[in-house]
Amino acid sequence: MRRVLTPAFRRWAYGVTAAAVAVAASVGWIDPETAVVIGPLLMALFYVNDDGAPREETDEP
Repeated sequence: MRRVLTPAFRRWAYGVTAAAVAVAASVGWIDPETAVVIGPLLMALFYVNDDGAPREETDEP
C-alpha cells in the first residue's frame, strides 16, 4: 500500500487516468460533460510534486 501512495505513483496514475477519461469520452463510454467534471477530481487526487503536496504552476516538471 505504501507504494501506491507515493508521489511518483500518483503522478503516473494521473497521466494514465487522464488519458483513460479522454478515451472513454471520445468513444462514448462517458459523456463529455462528465469528463469535464472528472478532470479536476483527478488533479486533486493525483497531480502532486515530489513531496506529495499539490503541484503548483511554479513547480518544475
